[in-house]
Amino acid sequence: MVGTKDLIISGLLIVTTGMDMKMKRIPNWWMGVLFLIGLIDAFLMKEAGTYIIFCFGGFFFSSIGFFIGAIGGADVKLIGIMAGWIRDGSIWSWVFISLVVAACIGLIQMIYQRNFCSRMITTYQFIVHLFQGRTKAWKDGLPGAKPICFSICILIGYWIMRYVL
Repeated sequence: MVGTKDLIISGLLIVTTGMDMKMKRIPNWWMGVLFLIGLIDAFLMKEAGTYIIFCFGGFFFSSIGFFIGAIGGADVKLIGIMAGWIRDGSIWSWVFISLVVAACIGLIQMIYQRNFCSRMITTYQFIVHLFQGRTKAWKDGLPGAKPICFSICILIGYWIMRYVL
């Protein structure tokens, strides 16, 4: 069953995805608006402390992706805010589904650009350098990687988690 909260979250994520696709970034003021909307909802539900804890947990968990260069700073903030909005164990399935959607989009991009094999070799070398502790690989990021709009992966992951599973 679709609740009012699900519709509001979906609408806000659609607006966020539109901003991300158009400007290739999500403004900080919009992140503040999303955080405040979630905080107001949490106060009304008498779960403000839980909201803050889940926001910080989502933020710190997703920061790993930022530090290895996989996602941008706005995506980290969006994942943290979404973790606060969801506030239950389904966060893990939502994050996993979002990552699978991102991997599928990246795979489709590689096949479409006809550079699948060379990208796999480059990605393998990048991961080996990361595990060997070479900071140059971490600082430079994955060479030649074309960024994707991760907020659409977050939106699709949310829809799959809420309406399919």
